[in-house]
Amino acid sequence: MQDEATQIQLQTLQGIRVPVQISSASQEIRVSPTQSLAPGTYVLRIQDRSGVYARKIVIL
Repeated sequence: MQDEATQIQLQTLQGIRVPVQISSASQEIRVSPTQSLAPGTYVLRIQDRSGVYARKIVIL
């Protein structure tokens, strides 16, 4: 569950942030880009009290 200490970012490999809308329900967090994503690789970065998690996402 997302709280004030949780930060979620989506960015390109060049470090450009992509605006996202974040919603949560129960144990699920949904991250939706507010604009169309061009094909390529993006990094989803989640930081909370227990650490930082990053995953690459490929858009075809």
